[in-house]
Formats: sequence, C-alpha cells, structure tokens
Amino acid sequence: MGLKASEEGKRKIREALKKKKLQPLSIKTLEMVDSELSISEKTWRRFVYADRPITDENFKKCCKFLDDLNWEEIADSSQPSQPSKYDWNSAPSPEPDFYGRDEDLKTLEKWVLDERYRLIILYGFGGIGKTQLAVKLGEQVEKENKFDRFIWQKLSYTTPKDVLLSELLYRLSPNTDQITSDLEKRFLEELKRQRILIILDEHELSQKGEDSNSNRDSYKYYCDFLRQLSLERHKSCILLTTREKPNNLETVASFVKAHELKGLDVDAGCKIVADILSSDDNEPPKNLTSDEKARKVLVGRYGGNPLALKLVAGLIKKQFHGNEGKFLNRNDISMVVPDEIETILTSLTEALDPFEKNILCYLAKVSDSVSNDELYENLPTGMHGSKLPIVLRDLTRRSLIITVSEGNKVFHTLQPMVRKFVLRQLT
Repeated sequence: MGLKASEEGKRKIREALKKKKLQPLSIKTLEMVDSELSISEKTWRRFVYADRPITDENFKKCCKFLDDLNWEEIADSSQPSQPSKYDWNSAPSPEPDFYGRDEDLKTLEKWVLDERYRLIILYGFGGIGKTQLAVKLGEQVEKENKFDRFIWQKLSYTTPKDVLLSELLYRLSPNTDQITSDLEKRFLEELKRQRILIILDEHELSQKGEDSNSNRDSYKYYCDFLRQLSLERHKSCILLTTREKPNNLETVASFVKAHELKGLDVDAGCKIVADILSSDDNEPPKNLTSDEKARKVLVGRYGGNPLALKLVAGLIKKQFHGNEGKFLNRNDISMVVPDEIETILTSLTEALDPFEKNILCYLAKVSDSVSNDELYENLPTGMHGSKLPIVLRDLTRRSLIITVSEGNKVFHTLQPMVRKFVLRQLT
C-alpha cells in the first residue's frame, strides 16, 4: 500500500525544508534528491504533497533526508490497510497549483458522475493541460466514491490493442490467471459487471523517429474500437485525452461527449507567469517589476497555453531579468516558439497532405482572419472546392486553426505560435 504524510506530517515536511533553506521543487532540491536519495522527481513530489502513497522504503529515505524526521510521526496512520480500488499506476503527480479550469472540470464531472456518458474525449493542443485536468477529475471522482474501480492508463498507439486490454484486465483482476483469449468480450463483461472509470492518457500521437502515418492509422483504429465500445450497453466510462478530436462522433452522440480544452483565461495565464518569475530558484532576478499590460499581451500571444507560458516565463526570468516588456519589445525574438512546442507542431503537421499544408500556409501569410469565401477564391492548384470543408474540419480538430462565426459568415485564423512555425517550417 505504501505510505504518505498526514496533514501534520506535511506541515513538518515544509518546516524541515525551510530549515534546510530549500524550496520543495527547486532545481537545487531536485538535484540533491536525485544524488542523495536516487528517487525520481515524481516520487519526491508525492512525498512532499502527499497526493499519493510511495513505498515504505522511499518514504523513510525522504524523512531521513530532512534531518532525520521520525517517519512514524510524519506518516498518515489513518490510511486503509486494504489496496485502494483507485489504481493511479503511472499517472503524473498533480501540479501544486491548479490554474483556472473550474468550468472545464465542472463539465467533465457532470458528464462522468451525473450523466454517465460511456466515452468522453478530452482533446486540445499539446501542452494545453489535458493530463493535469484529467488528474484533477480523477481526484474529484475518488472523493465522490461513486465508481467501483478507477484505472489510469498511459496510452501509446504503438501498443497493440490486445496488449492494452490484457493489461487492463489484469489490473482489474490481479489474482486471476492472465487472460489471453476473447479479450474484447472479457473487457466488456468487466465494464458491465462493475462501474469503472478508465482514463486513457495519450502518451504521444507521433514520436520522433516513428512512422507518423502508421501511428496515425493506429490512433484511428483505437478510436474506432472505443466508439464501438460506447455502443454496447454497460455502466462504465472511458475518458481519452488526445491532441486530435476523432472523426464521426456524431453517430454515437447519445453515448459520447467531446470537450475541447482551450487556452487559459488571461487571469490564470498571468498567474502562471507571475509565479514563475517570482519563484526563488537559485538566483532570482533582481529588481523584478510587474508589468501587467505586458503580461496580458504575453498570455495572448501564446494562446493561454500553460506549457508555453511556463517555458517562456523561464526564459524571460533567466535572460531578461524577469522583464516581460523588454522581452516583447525585442521584435526579432518576441514570438519565440519553445522547442517543446516545436516538437508538438512538427508531429501534428508532418502527416498533413499537400492541400492541408497549402491552406495553413495561406492563413499564415495573411495577418487577419480569412473567410470561407476568400478561401474558396484562393484554392490551391488542383484542389476541388468540395474538399475545402473536409480540410478545414481536419485542421480544426487538430487545433491547428481557429474557427469563429460572425453573423452568417465563418472566419479562420492561426494562433501566433502556429503562424510562426508554419512561416518558418512549411513555407
């Protein structure tokens, strides 16, 4: 079962860290934890924030690291002795600060707990916060205790479906012999027998060095399987986090919901930037001044993407002494696209067909939003007008273009990071 700290234990951990002049997740602290304890950052996070148990051995090592804290006084003695029915497996630890997303969380809770949809697709651009929102949802579900079982499963599309089903069945019934036949039938029986919430957290739709077309075919195959599964009568729920909204969900609308996770609002985005700039890792920036107007511009330029904002805020802190305005005023680098975002965009665009790339390039070269009428008038050579709606649909479900309606007209544009990437890499 493992150990985790009680509320009083967490307070003593904070005091011990303060006494050693360490921040819980500073670079210095994590380096010491790695070298002296040989444990992962994830394990250390779970010890400090007590969001989930860690092994007895690691718990005691962490207590010893903090000036020989008495582990028995730190541990939560009220933990149940029986294994939890909530199996978090390889789920990441929740971020210490959860920014925004209150309405998104309420929507997902309603679909999962009250309206009992069988399949929920949580989709959005890479780094937008799908996994952390799913973690938060799982924690809320655990508190409500309305499910018989909960499983968090990291999903790679290179994993054959039968291998995934075999693993899920084993985790649902670990004391039975390994199941190797009739996997789909047995899995469906489990979904009917008890109320299970399974979160399938997409690892990466396309990884470096892999055949992106083959990987995308596997993704479509998985989505078809989940779609078919939603048509079967059962009382469980599967939530999939993914960068792309699957096609043809309309045919199973009674049992399936899809929710696009968009950028954070300005206040939440500004809070992320402020927290990064004011953190005191090793050498905090001197003479830090808050430029609220520049901070809001920064959030807008990066589309409220939490990952991008954290990376750029770190760059501003280190190279611009925390001065957001100075960073923005440098025209030649004002639209820095972090490497991690470049990797995401590369994986999303490398499998596009020539027509899709041409539409992206056209939108990138035009600073204003472009109407459907204008796109029809400027179709790429060889592209028939009947294909345009399909191209726009596919680019939208991959979060590569932004589509808005004004009156009876529809307009399309690109988020600034995407525009910068397309102009540099695809034109």
